[in-house]
Amino acid sequence: MNKLAKKRLIGNITSLTILQIFNYALPLLLIPYLISILSAKLYGEIILAQTLVLYFIVLVDYGFTLSATRDIAVNRDNKEKLSEIFSLVMTIKLFLLLVSFVVFVLIVSLFDKFNNYQEIYYICFIAVIGQALFPIWYFQGIEDMKYITIINISCKTFFTILTFIFVQSESDFIYAPLFYSLGFLLAGIWSLYIVYTKYNEKIIKQPITNVINYFLDSTQYFWSRISSIGYSNTNTFLVGIILPSQYITYYYLADKIVTVILSIFSPIQQAIYPYLSNKFNNKVFIYSSILIISSSVLITVLIIVLDSFISQILLKEIVSSFINTLNILAYLIPVSIVYVLLGAPLLLAKGYIKEFNNSIIYGFAVHLFLLMLVYLYSTEIDTSENLLSLFAYTLIVSKLFVLLLRMYYVYIHNLHKELIL
Repeated sequence: MNKLAKKRLIGNITSLTILQIFNYALPLLLIPYLISILSAKLYGEIILAQTLVLYFIVLVDYGFTLSATRDIAVNRDNKEKLSEIFSLVMTIKLFLLLVSFVVFVLIVSLFDKFNNYQEIYYICFIAVIGQALFPIWYFQGIEDMKYITIINISCKTFFTILTFIFVQSESDFIYAPLFYSLGFLLAGIWSLYIVYTKYNEKIIKQPITNVINYFLDSTQYFWSRISSIGYSNTNTFLVGIILPSQYITYYYLADKIVTVILSIFSPIQQAIYPYLSNKFNNKVFIYSSILIISSSVLITVLIIVLDSFISQILLKEIVSSFINTLNILAYLIPVSIVYVLLGAPLLLAKGYIKEFNNSIIYGFAVHLFLLMLVYLYSTEIDTSENLLSLFAYTLIVSKLFVLLLRMYYVYIHNLHKELIL
């Protein structure tokens, strides 16, 4: 690795680390405040809306954070090819945005569960528009992540401050989803402006056959992406559908803490993926893995030891439903770390796209099967707290399955023999 490449890699890791910590640490400041002002039950309704919207955010992304990032990284010195990829991806994303809105309106209109707070759902959909506009895959591909960090931190800080100012009682609940969504929208517009002005990229009309072909080529990444996000999101969504609203708040908060921890490490994977896609480097992969895995185990132990203290800090009281869920989900940290490291930085970077996608899809299939069992037998579970714990256990089992499957792929392709310093 030459000095320039090393400097770029370290800079990208730093930028994404700051962003990820900020992205998830900020909600941990805001969520306890909203729970105390709005109540766990009312805030649970907002979480349910945001959880539903997340599926549509994944739809408009369509796996481009993997496929387009790779294509941009490989062709970043070819200006004509960059413009073609940018135009193809943005064209598809805008089409998917239109489809998403139509489907979203039908869901919110037809299902009684969403009728009481329809305004929350439509306001939350603004976030999908912002996500469709934000070309994060472009910045990742050219390995210039500082703009992602600056834009997101600026927008989210601004609208978080507005939330603290305007949400003072339960009657102000509508401002919470509004400012949440406007943060996405402003970030999308701002990022697109930078791509247009600094990198001189424009959406140029592409032949319909090229659009269709790129769409189809990216489909495999979409299934892996929706399967990946579907793990915790589907759990949160079903908790909100089946259990009283306050339980989705407890589950969401516990899941958010685990996600915060995982987000601290994921920038390393995001930053080294485009680099390893060009030229695999054993030392970069091994040293990064050792650092992440050892740190994750230590943090997991700390969460379990300090569970009651965390409940007191975030909820102002010891809530057993929250503590039990947090203790279960904490084991996801080392498990997820290892299976992620075996994913994009290894299997994808080595060209085993099918194996990478299959591991996620098969794991999600196992997860859905377990959730189906929990749903079918939910009426036989004696308490809501025990049912909440079962939802958490489905996540642990399914992600262990993904980990074991990826270890199997690494073994049969003899990749473990290549990981020698």
